[in-house]
Amino acid sequence: MGLASLYDAAKKHVKPIHEPQREVNSISKEAIKALFQEPDLNSHVGRRDYAYLLLTYGTGMRLDEVLSLKVKDLTMTKGKGAVHVLGKGNKLRTIPLLDNLVNCLSSYMNEFHGRTPKANDLVFYSPCHNMRAKLTQPAISKRLKMYAERAHLKCSEVPLDMHAHILRHSRATHWREEGLNLVEIMELLGHSSYQSTLIYQTVTDRQKREAIEKMAGEEVNNLPKKWLLPENASLAEAFGIYTK
Repeated sequence: MGLASLYDAAKKHVKPIHEPQREVNSISKEAIKALFQEPDLNSHVGRRDYAYLLLTYGTGMRLDEVLSLKVKDLTMTKGKGAVHVLGKGNKLRTIPLLDNLVNCLSSYMNEFHGRTPKANDLVFYSPCHNMRAKLTQPAISKRLKMYAERAHLKCSEVPLDMHAHILRHSRATHWREEGLNLVEIMELLGHSSYQSTLIYQTVTDRQKREAIEKMAGEEVNNLPKKWLLPENASLAEAFGIYTK
């Protein structure tokens, strides 16, 4: 076996010490609002899509987790609203639901499941021969891209290649901006490894940088630059700082 073959075989089992950090593919709250304005709330399907978008973004759930959700997995009590998610590796987690999301879901449930919903029915479904079939991921992805194309005309930050995982990344990013720590975000997202959640640390780093830049206002900028004083000329030259 040649050296090239040995190298390729080793790559499958040995990870580099310093892996390049993944970029967080998220959008701003303004872009989220623009996207949420697109479903037609005067139509049956539009109201379903709106409820789907709110739940997906509000909880940071994976696409299949949302599509696999059953009626019995929802707790719809105001102040105690929650969704119980069976995630990867059959790991169960509970995500709190804010009251405005509970209100939206309650309206959705009344319209799509009636007064006596069946516990094992899928929350989001596709009517098929008097049955409630599971919505497919391609069908939801197609709807998302349609809304993204419309929203992009009003807010260029909305990506044309919109997909459900961007909603998940955006929710996690906004949680970080709102002050949740990485351990809390890890639990809410259902990550099995803390390493997966570390990508959201860059949000904090950016906030720190922006705060420092804001502190450097006119008052700070107008302070005398001591390195430019004549008595400190040699020091300025040493660091490559020159007056004009």
